[in-house]
Amino acid sequence: MIDFAKWCIEEGIEILTVYAFSTENWNREKKEIDVLMSIFVKYCNDLRVEAKKQNIKINIFSTDFERLPSNVKAGVKRMVSETESCTGFQMCICLSYGSRGEIVNACKTIAKKVQRGEIKNLENEIDEQVSRAKNTTKVFEICNSTQLN
Repeated sequence: MIDFAKWCIEEGIEILTVYAFSTENWNREKKEIDVLMSIFVKYCNDLRVEAKKQNIKINIFSTDFERLPSNVKAGVKRMVSETESCTGFQMCICLSYGSRGEIVNACKTIAKKVQRGEIKNLENEIDEQVSRAKNTTKVFEICNSTQLN
């Protein structure tokens, strides 16, 4: 993946999103999941070291982060924290991520605001801006809207 990131940098691409493990992958055999997680732990360390050398900021998108094994969470947190000050290329990794979970989490957050009376006029107050603010992966904080259109 680092070689691909280097190619993206050479071509002027600023942000790359890769899907490493979807929430649907939790339905695989436990043995297969364990192997994939052990590979990811090793890869986190290798990627962290190379990302720091290449000034690559790593972001993780996850809608079910708590489900990950503790060693994966630790590796991911270290990778993200040690590259957060990098200012070059950005690599976004979707790990234990599902778009359905993203939508459900956003809907739950908006519903709670409605229940608390923070949103009164549903038709006029729930729009793209509110949806962006409730996006659990914070993708809109990383990518500006012109890059997503």
